[in-house]
Amino acid sequence: MAKNTIVLLLTALLAATCMSASAVSQEALRPGQAISLTAIDQEVQDGVSYDYLWTVVEVDEDGNEIGDDLVSTGVLSQTGSNTGSFAFLTPVIPKGQHKKFIIKARLTPKKGQNGVGLTTCIGETSQEIRVDGPSDSVIGEDLIVCEDNSNVEVELDESIGDNGLDLQWSVDDEAPGSRNHPEKGKRFASIDATELSIGEHIVKLKLKNNSGKGDETEVIKRIHVIHRPKPIIQ
Repeated sequence: MAKNTIVLLLTALLAATCMSASAVSQEALRPGQAISLTAIDQEVQDGVSYDYLWTVVEVDEDGNEIGDDLVSTGVLSQTGSNTGSFAFLTPVIPKGQHKKFIIKARLTPKKGQNGVGLTTCIGETSQEIRVDGPSDSVIGEDLIVCEDNSNVEVELDESIGDNGLDLQWSVDDEAPGSRNHPEKGKRFASIDATELSIGEHIVKLKLKNNSGKGDETEVIKRIHVIHRPKPIIQ
């Protein structure tokens, strides 16, 4: 009986584990933002250490888990998933959508650093975040440019991080290596309008997770190339 009481008390202490989440905004996050979290037991016990396990799982509006763990599946760019301090970059969300995720920290106590974890005494805490997908506006409004403009710049808004994201620009769906394909992996694209025909063209930015897993999305803007007038007087 005494042994069970000790286990229950220890479990209760671990269940009260706190998470320092100062880096997590109460507002919606955007893809590519850095999140840094720390999990600690509120009551330190001499000679006891912990095995840590962090997970990040999508949840529905009611908080029910509806996806696989993004840490173990390799979707996230992350560090420290088996330590007390965990950092990751928020994943890509499809344009116009939002997703909620539950971040969990599980602590398994053990006697000493090399002890065996007491799996009947695991404590857990969690933190929920929301990540919004981008809109087309993150690469600016549509442009009207003159046909002789050799440096039309398009830039990704700073609200979208680039760490952990694979950024792929294109113009009119031209394949990489074509003469007017902007450089891959940059936050901006420099487009030579002299290489484009008169009329409307579509600039696309595809956003993917660096892992190549999980969601991907694309945002677009239109560039209207206008002929420079060559007037004559009659």
